[in-house]
Amino acid sequence: MKVREWMTAEPVTVTAAATVGRARDLLETRGVRHLPVVDSHTHVVGIVSNRDVAITDAMLRAALRQHDVAALLDDDRTVEAVMSPAPQTIDMDAPIEDAARVFASQRISALPVVDDDRRVIGILTTTDCLLAVLQDADRTSQGPR
Repeated sequence: MKVREWMTAEPVTVTAAATVGRARDLLETRGVRHLPVVDSHTHVVGIVSNRDVAITDAMLRAALRQHDVAALLDDDRTVEAVMSPAPQTIDMDAPIEDAARVFASQRISALPVVDDDRRVIGILTTTDCLLAVLQDADRTSQGPR
């Protein structure tokens, strides 16, 4: 099995100059947990997760004390300030087992899938990888027909 069979093609992306508020909104409205961060040529430069842009209890308490919850929601820090730069990536023709090894060894939960020019063409998550392994196990347990 190849990464291409399990990746989400054309993932939602964000630029490093986008605001944290915008990234948080994209994550919520699109129902995803990771956004590849791209430059103007769609080359991957980072990755941001829902945890990177989460509103913590401490942040909420501070905003409440200052009576400025709106500013917390409209966080104008840039994505560049919270992203993980130069993320691990994977080729769409890599075996799914290679992705599983990267997930386990790097303790990450998403891999931007890139072409030869490091342009983002998809994203693969640990959930995608797990589903691939389970499907393969089901096929194996059913044996030849």
